[in-house]
Amino acid sequence: MSGLLQIADPLRKGTPIGIDLGTTNSLVARVVRSKPECMPVDDAGGRLLPSVVYFDPATGLPRKVTYESVAIAGPPQPVEENFSDFRDVSGVKVPFRVDILQGGRPFAAVTVQDYKINTGLKPEGISTRP
Repeated sequence: MSGLLQIADPLRKGTPIGIDLGTTNSLVARVVRSKPECMPVDDAGGRLLPSVVYFDPATGLPRKVTYESVAIAGPPQPVEENFSDFRDVSGVKVPFRVDILQGGRPFAAVTVQDYKINTGLKPEGISTRP
């Protein structure tokens, strides 16, 4: 399963960042002068963030992702994303509910309305606003 999450980098107005949540490490990148750039995630300039994906042993579906947030100010905080309400969309089981905890407290609850799988989106269309 692959997803695209667009959030704003508060230091650069209008600059989207991308988050790659991997099973061992994650990273955060943004576009600087038309080129992708991985953002440092610690004081030493490291670019990778340890992450963990938990799978449901009965279904094999991902149930939870944990990682540390990239902090603009202050120390990184633990983040936990919990996936639920899995439904079949074009033969792929995807979560329609994501609950996010940051620093052990509820941060966001996302209910997905619709998934479009293999709709013919081209890479140049990803940055185009509707």
